[in-house]
Amino acid sequence: MFRKLWVSLVLAVLFVCVAASFAWGFGQVKFAVLSDPHLSFPAANTRDHVKMEDSSIALFKEAIDSVNAIPDLDFVILARDLTKDAEPWNVDVLREML
Repeated sequence: MFRKLWVSLVLAVLFVCVAASFAWGFGQVKFAVLSDPHLSFPAANTRDHVKMEDSSIALFKEAIDSVNAIPDLDFVILARDLTKDAEPWNVDVLREML
């Protein structure tokens, strides 16, 4: 009984030491994630609905400025639906912004 307890304790300590070495062995990575901006350049005969499509360009510019203000950022992930419906003019606006 004492031997099982001792072996369990030693294994637990070894596990903690190995886990800690992995955790401390890697440097800190700092990144930002921007997701689903749904960019939609205001066009004629469109209305600003609940999705705030007409405001999306200004809001995304503000998000980019906020991310650019973060010091020592390693990388940025831009994920998911980048434009409203993949219209070419919205893709062009996105390219200019990035």
